[in-house]
Amino acid sequence: MRFKKAILVSTLLTLGILLLSSDPLSSVKADTVNPNENQGNTFTLQIASYVYRKEGKQVHLDNLNDANGQEIKIKQVGSSSLIPKGTSFKYYGKPKAIKTYISTSSQTSTGDRKMYYSIGNGYYINAKNVGITNGPANITIDRNSYVYNSKGKRKKAKTIRRNTSLTVPGKFQETSTPKKYYSEYLSSSGIKFVRWQRRHRFWLNYNTIHGKQYYNIGKGQFIRADNVRYLDGKPVYTNAKETTVVLKHRQEIVNMKSNRESGRYYKKGKKLRVDKYISTFYGYPNDFWFKTGTEDSIFYHVKGTKDNWVSGRVSEVDVRRYIEPINVNNSKFTFIQFKPGITKGIIYDEHGEQKFDNTFFDAKRTDYNEFGYTALKAAELKYIYAPSSKKVELFYLIKPKDQFDFGLLDKDGKAVPRDPNMDNFYLKADDLNYLCGIKLKPINTVAEAEKDK
Repeated sequence: MRFKKAILVSTLLTLGILLLSSDPLSSVKADTVNPNENQGNTFTLQIASYVYRKEGKQVHLDNLNDANGQEIKIKQVGSSSLIPKGTSFKYYGKPKAIKTYISTSSQTSTGDRKMYYSIGNGYYINAKNVGITNGPANITIDRNSYVYNSKGKRKKAKTIRRNTSLTVPGKFQETSTPKKYYSEYLSSSGIKFVRWQRRHRFWLNYNTIHGKQYYNIGKGQFIRADNVRYLDGKPVYTNAKETTVVLKHRQEIVNMKSNRESGRYYKKGKKLRVDKYISTFYGYPNDFWFKTGTEDSIFYHVKGTKDNWVSGRVSEVDVRRYIEPINVNNSKFTFIQFKPGITKGIIYDEHGEQKFDNTFFDAKRTDYNEFGYTALKAAELKYIYAPSSKKVELFYLIKPKDQFDFGLLDKDGKAVPRDPNMDNFYLKADDLNYLCGIKLKPINTVAEAEKDK
């Protein structure tokens, strides 16, 4: 009898455990963090971000509080919740790899592993959307790593397993120039679904021992920097001239010179040594990275070939070390944009006179929420005598047929139709900022402009 009771109790306990594990909230309970894990550590979103469960799926939230306990204004996008740029969160522990499941971006394949920070209660934020945290530095290795002493001598039987995240001494520092090993985070202009994202490079100081780089992991121990895949949960870049990519899918080879697909393919899983990483996107600035959407053209050149290129989207290739991206358009053209605060740009003719009484350049294009302030290609920079100011001023020549996109407004700020045959016009340089590409020099002098007035 006692034996039967023991079996019954054991069965009930087992059933209870099974029922608990089938509870849809059990993953949240199991993943609820210990508040003591957070020692005042916070981060700030640099890009509007979705919230994820640990299963890698975006979630819908009716309410959520920031690091100060204030309720956040959440934007609902379908069944997902978008948290605005500038929101600060407390975070718990080190960044962790989670498989991502999302069907709304050509940049992400189902099952891609990305790094996420826990913000508690089973919720996660993509580490790529986070600025440098105010907590300790974390690095993540992607292969089993030997441990060395300060002289570069390997410690016997001392290894760290692959995919381990470590809290290490030191602080991440921003840098304007690439280091041997570095990473980046991205920031947007704050437009709702912005595609222009500014790159911010940062690095963690490493030691060079016998010509090789090592990260200090504390207590007189070091690991090879080449074994580290993520700094602060963000992919590592290198200033090397080449790297290796692995194709996630069968890919057709692109010939850039002829601007066509070749009809030849590389197989899935193929390892390729590549030596150029370029964007052909029109008006893509040097310090911006076009990461979302389907209109980008990002390619790697296969080393040792004349003109073999493969798509560089993260959904197409796996990369251990990124190399610096370059933009081919910026080596040929000049790009400008209106200064913040200017929403209507006055259009001028070749004599420095206002060209239209009731038509203005739509400087901000807030209705076209992918870009915010419009990027324009400038054809030349010229001194012109402006009758309105009675002095010589600098103007940029704008050729409408060269532009990716622009719009016009009336005096009330309402959009007006644009004539496809609109003539070239000028914009006052004082109203504009240089964005990227070749820096133009005036084609004439102030004295020459005075003579031509």
